[in-house]
Amino acid sequence: MEIVLYDHVKGLFHVKSRSGRTHRVNLHEKTCTCVKTLIYGFPCSHIISACQHRCVDFRLFVEDYYTTKSYYDTWAPLFHPIFNEDEWPLYDGTVILPPDSMRRFGSGRPKSTRLHNEMDVREGKTLITCGLCKQLGHNRRSCKNRNQAQ
Repeated sequence: MEIVLYDHVKGLFHVKSRSGRTHRVNLHEKTCTCVKTLIYGFPCSHIISACQHRCVDFRLFVEDYYTTKSYYDTWAPLFHPIFNEDEWPLYDGTVILPPDSMRRFGSGRPKSTRLHNEMDVREGKTLITCGLCKQLGHNRRSCKNRNQAQ
């Protein structure tokens, strides 16, 4: 941001943004032509640049409802925290359980949700060869000639 023109007596600034647009900032009225400050109640980048140029704290331009005190005052009468679990009142209402459709069935590794495409298809199945009898279709563990080889 670049301060192009300013009148420090009236608090008027022309702030040029990186996009080349120029916005008028009035620090006395806490306004900017980008209207973000009016909408959000928080200073826009143009006001922050003008504040930095004049060594003014930009936090003066933040609306009171953003302060921690205002936040606390809003919620204080509604909540009374109970820190120790022994102090909790006993619950005698209905017990709500999730529907069966939400439950996980089965144990072990969850099934993959990956979507397969034509690159995942294998060309051909390789046949396994037994290490004992050298025949196709089974391995050493399931070989019928296992006892004869030993």
